[in-house]
Amino acid sequence: MKKWIFLLTSFFIIGIAAFNTSAQSPSASATAKVTATVVTPIQITKTADLTFGKIVAGSNRGTIKIEPNDTKTTTGDVTIAAFPNEITTAAQFIVDGHPNATYSISVPTSLIVTRQGGTETMVIDNIITNPTTTGTLSENGEQTVKVGATLHIEANQAIGTYENENGITVTVAYQ
Repeated sequence: MKKWIFLLTSFFIIGIAAFNTSAQSPSASATAKVTATVVTPIQITKTADLTFGKIVAGSNRGTIKIEPNDTKTTTGDVTIAAFPNEITTAAQFIVDGHPNATYSISVPTSLIVTRQGGTETMVIDNIITNPTTTGTLSENGEQTVKVGATLHIEANQAIGTYENENGITVTVAYQ
């Protein structure tokens, strides 16, 4: 009888060991929730043009610099004429989008303005923005971006109105 109990006990232990071995799986799995949120597209709208005003060119070269805060400075033989109601201003844009979102700002490095009805040109460079290369939208999802630049006037620059047909493009994108 002791042999039978020993044998039955041995089979029982072997059976449990075999069951435990076969019950273990070589793989495991878990499930994650999948979500996506569509937000307001970023937009930009011009509210003011970059205006250097009425300029008197001298017999030597010069520049006019308009800062994003509308401060202006001149160098060389150039004067901004002080006519009544004459406006010099940085360009201004309103950026709208998802509240508190961060976005990048890019502008061209330079552009050329050409005299209407002529071929004479002037270069605009040192184009800067405020905020600089990135901005953050407010809790209402908007921010003002101002753009300044430097205009280079040649000696005895031809009289006339100069413009860039395509304007100055400011590009914004969510980061």
